Amino acid sequence: MRRFLIFAVAAVTALTLAGVAWGAAQFNNGHPPSCTPTTTSSSVTCTAFITGASSSSTPVYVVLVAAAGCSNSGNPDIQGQRAFSAGPVFSDGSGNINFSHTYTGTCPGNQTAFIGTPRTLQIYECSPGQAPRFQVDKKTGQITQTNSNCTLTDSASV
Repeated sequence: MRRFLIFAVAAVTALTLAGVAWGAAQFNNGHPPSCTPTTTSSSVTCTAFITGASSSSTPVYVVLVAAAGCSNSGNPDIQGQRAFSAGPVFSDGSGNINFSHTYTGTCPGNQTAFIGTPRTLQIYECSPGQAPRFQVDKKTGQITQTNSNCTLTDSASV
């Protein structure tokens, strides 16, 4: 009896931990995310089917990280990494999100925005009232998400 009880507790613990790992929002592998640039390349429309979102009250943000920037006739490509955030979006109650959003670059003055490649879509789950924040390292150009109340749960090249 004692061995059975120890086995039962271990099994419940393992299933609980597995449920936590599987309970995060992720891109559905059967329907991979995709992004299509507009003809002017100043915006990109992305679609994805997200599964496993925690609940209908947990905010989910879908972030496009891409080579992007501004250009004008005197300086054709002022490029760097940019993070474009969409959200919050919420689960339909069953853990699913049918996502579609157009991300648009903006520039000052008469400069023209562009969003290029490579592109990555990222999913963040955040505490209620929180949103991902990003910082760009001026030396390396790397983007880092800085809000400890948000967790990266999936990422896909698009």
